[in-house]
Amino acid sequence: DQGRYIWMILKAIGDGVLAGDLQIVVRTNPMDLSDYFDRNFKDCEKVIVQKADWRMEPAGGWNFQRRDDMIAYNSLLHYSSLCVGIPSTVTIECAISCLPVINIGFDLANPQPPRSMKSFWNAEFYQEVVRHGVASLGESEEDLLEKINTALVHDKRKPRDYESFLSGFLGILPHFSERKYIELIDHLVSLRDLSR
Repeated sequence: DQGRYIWMILKAIGDGVLAGDLQIVVRTNPMDLSDYFDRNFKDCEKVIVQKADWRMEPAGGWNFQRRDDMIAYNSLLHYSSLCVGIPSTVTIECAISCLPVINIGFDLANPQPPRSMKSFWNAEFYQEVVRHGVASLGESEEDLLEKINTALVHDKRKPRDYESFLSGFLGILPHFSERKYIELIDHLVSLRDLSR
């Protein structure tokens, strides 16, 4: 249960293990329709729960992010100091925003999860992230807290730090996609003109 990791980090903040006046924002998965985080952190002033606002149409088999949610999420990525969580595709969005990512790579006991946290780090879909060093792995509670402290003080990444990963993974750097769309439209228009 992910809430136990949040309580662990909150305790480290309270005990002064993590430096600074920190705020935790929990961004829920769009598919999570439960009130788990609201219930568990409603009285905790250090935790803000940001529910994803997506239009869900399960019968049609599709969903999409609403405009206001896109603005809220992009703002969260822009103003945050770092992202701590399970290895996921959120790391790509963090890379676009030059936001350091620390993944949880250890299990808390009692109860043990059905699947090890580190198995997500070792999953095939995540190996480009691992190879490019786009995220780091906290392999124990102490290691995670040390990496959080280091990232808060020293990890000031720039767009060039992510260029190789993003251009290889996405095929083009995110801020150049507009130009590629224009080139594609021009190409299609010229093909149409040639066929006349």
